Amino acid sequence: MIRNLRALPAALLVAVVLVAAMAGGATAAKMITGKQIKNNTVTTKDIKNNNLTSKDVRNSTLTGGDVKDNSLSGADVANGSVSAADLAADAKNEVRTSDLGDSNLVTCADNGLSNCLAITGLSLPAGTWLVTGTMTLLNLDNAPTDDFNRCGLVSASTLLAEASTPLAAEGGPGESETVAFTQVVQAAGTVGVSLRCSEQVGENMRAGSPTLTAVKIS
Repeated sequence: MIRNLRALPAALLVAVVLVAAMAGGATAAKMITGKQIKNNTVTTKDIKNNNLTSKDVRNSTLTGGDVKDNSLSGADVANGSVSAADLAADAKNEVRTSDLGDSNLVTCADNGLSNCLAITGLSLPAGTWLVTGTMTLLNLDNAPTDDFNRCGLVSASTLLAEASTPLAAEGGPGESETVAFTQVVQAAGTVGVSLRCSEQVGENMRAGSPTLTAVKIS
């Protein structure tokens, strides 16, 4: 056989070698299947980028351990597909809200507000919370209220945020005012937060739609 190959012209010899090589490659390609590949020997380096699609992944075979941390965002989750059952037990109480109806203020001359009754309040466990409080004050009297009146967000005896709330007489411009407070509350243990307002003797004010919302951020 060797003598016969040497007797062939050079050009013909090259052609024979090329045909043999191509035939061998084609045969090898047909022969290699998943059965010929040892388990766990193919890595991401062996797969061309963007070559795999969801059709190449068996249903229910991927877990959280297969997804890179912090690689998913809200855009990767279909709207309405997450329910309370999908959340961890400690994540279901991360937002707390107190939304009460209108109520008349109780006379309290303490402009520090710590001695005034809470209009609405929340109890927050340990953590860092973003707390927002809103309400609309209305003057139900025919005389202006005291310029020293205050409303604020209070934690225990600490005034976290406040606003001056002098109101005009009922029926006139400025008889009502909406106040809003936003404060970060860091709680080492369970702590109460509340909305409170002062009201001087003889005044008659009402807190409309007092609402507190707390979102745990860490």
